[in-house]
Amino acid sequence: MTYRAISADSHIVEPPHLWEKWLPPELRKFAPKLVKDHEGGDAWQYGENLAPAPIGLVAVRRGRKYTDSDYKWTGLRIDQVNQGAFYGEPRLAEQDEDGVCAEVIYAPVRAAMHFMSRATTRSRSPESRPTTTGCTRNSARSLRSAWSVSR
Repeated sequence: MTYRAISADSHIVEPPHLWEKWLPPELRKFAPKLVKDHEGGDAWQYGENLAPAPIGLVAVRRGRKYTDSDYKWTGLRIDQVNQGAFYGEPRLAEQDEDGVCAEVIYAPVRAAMHFMSRATTRSRSPESRPTTTGCTRNSARSLRSAWSVSR
């Protein structure tokens, strides 16, 4: 088989229904929420006290170029994103259109960080809970290790 192109750094984007459909009901209170950014685009809210994280530069919209005035963090809506960012069949069609015959797909980094940070700070008892400094240091080391292996 002759390979045309292999993408080694592709990413998916969370579909808007992901957390309601697949996260167990008792964990949904921890799930990111889809909210609007200051320009009416969509953004993920990863916590009550955190600024919304716009999807504008982590999602692809067909035909948009780096030089376009709307190539920015804010203002992009989920319904404008390539459906291949969420679903398999459209992803395969987009790969064919782009001449890509295989790809390595990575999870959404911001969502992974959200859930990983929750997991590293939870504990069964106050006595076994690491200090904030220790937890932060250990979490960062784990993330660096995971990142270097996945790259």
